[in-house]
Amino acid sequence: MKRRSVLATVSLALAVLVRTASPAGADVIVTGYVESSILRYADDGTPLQPIVAPGGLTGVLGPAGITCNNATGTASDANTTGWDKTHEVDGVKVTLVHAEHSCGITDDSGIVYGGDACGMVIEFENGFTVYFAGDTDVFGDMALIAELSKFDVAFLPIGGFFTMGPERAAKAAKLLGVTTVVPMHFGTFPILSGTPSALQKLVGTSVKVLDIAPGATV
Repeated sequence: MKRRSVLATVSLALAVLVRTASPAGADVIVTGYVESSILRYADDGTPLQPIVAPGGLTGVLGPAGITCNNATGTASDANTTGWDKTHEVDGVKVTLVHAEHSCGITDDSGIVYGGDACGMVIEFENGFTVYFAGDTDVFGDMALIAELSKFDVAFLPIGGFFTMGPERAAKAAKLLGVTTVVPMHFGTFPILSGTPSALQKLVGTSVKVLDIAPGATV
């Protein structure tokens, strides 16, 4: 069984880096929303790994030179899908789920609609499953997402300004019923002040919060 690698992003602006640099080992790109017009510079002719993205991003991806198939199975760069669909790419199953966040970009022509912001549940070939919340606040249906998906690890934002902070992330961990949390979307700017240690104190010993340095592997 080939080892699969998924680049899960909170914003498809990161796909620019992938299209122009193509980091080794990334088999699939999954994104929950888009927030930057930098996508229009994406097409340099470099082969792009398959993308799974919300259906509303079609109008953003197309002008950037990224073709979409709306999950019809036709040849394309991006597989755009809805919340009720599980899309399989190269053995990796991706289900987009609800998130509490805005989704759109400011471009030369004004505000471009980006569809609904999404989180994602990613299941690998061996059955190992993760919930990548994306940029979001805590919401009650996280419990339903956990009930339907049965995942092993949750990736939760903890920055505390654009997303939930440690206190609300602790509530999210409780709703999800997970025993392992990977914090994200913190520390990039001073205003994103939430820390893994703060979250660990709030969830206690029943949940393991991984404090991962950039570039590290766990």
